[in-house]
Amino acid sequence: MIALEKINPPTLFTSNDKLVISRINNLPITGRKKWAHDDFSAIYTSAKAILIQHQDRRCFYCQKKNPHIDNDDLHIDHIVPIDEDPRFIFEEKNLVLTCKKCNKRKNNKPVLTKQTKLKYSLSPSNYSIIHAHIDTYSKHIDITGDIIFSGIDKKGKRTVYDCNLDRYVLEYLTCLSSTDREFVNAALKLLLTNDPKALITFVKAFP
Repeated sequence: MIALEKINPPTLFTSNDKLVISRINNLPITGRKKWAHDDFSAIYTSAKAILIQHQDRRCFYCQKKNPHIDNDDLHIDHIVPIDEDPRFIFEEKNLVLTCKKCNKRKNNKPVLTKQTKLKYSLSPSNYSIIHAHIDTYSKHIDITGDIIFSGIDKKGKRTVYDCNLDRYVLEYLTCLSSTDREFVNAALKLLLTNDPKALITFVKAFP
């Protein structure tokens, strides 16, 4: 189920926060060190709490809600990675809540189709993956049975790949019960076919 089609970015930083961020931004250190700076720690905690509430503890990329996991398993993702363009480390439109697994897999993969010269780009064509604040999720990815993520277009397929969303299919296939003969026969047929649509048919038949 797609619960987060597009996220209206909430206000994450107060005016005082922005003063601290401005000072950190002017330091002669790397982008990663700016993000991990001690003076930003409390601001980060506050921003993360806002995103957790705003997105209802749900990861944008896999669309999974995580009501029981520790907050440490929910991360703030830089849509444009820090190393790709450190100018946007603290840009609110560049930040989104994700689960630990999606964030780790996406990591530092470049997402810009072309470098922006001055300000943060709000053009969908400038991004190779789904942008949480610009794109509409269902226009790029279809979800079947909460486990099959099918890229509808190039951007959707790239998002599925970069975030390793196929991991849910693997978890599904490796944790199956084999007590049902009809199920077993269908599973064997699935494994022996080259039809990419066969898995979708299988999941719908055995949810």
